[in-house]
Amino acid sequence: MNSAEKSRLGNIVIEFNPCNAEEIYDIANFRVEKAFKRGVVSNSVIEYVSDLTVNYANSDIRYALDLLYHAGIIAEKRR
Repeated sequence: MNSAEKSRLGNIVIEFNPCNAEEIYDIANFRVEKAFKRGVVSNSVIEYVSDLTVNYANSDIRYALDLLYHAGIIAEKRR
């Protein structure tokens, strides 16, 4: 547990079952709709990030959201 998690939860540990690619896609898509202009991030990108997250980051949704966040920052700087 990192310090940010400890500050919010104290010493309470909450276990979550790993998400599958579809669940990660749903969460990431919801966040993309809130954070980006419509059509900026394609469904294929969200699917790719979801698959990467399941296969290389043990289904950690924070990994998917971090990828999308940093990709957005890079894209904005290149505009």
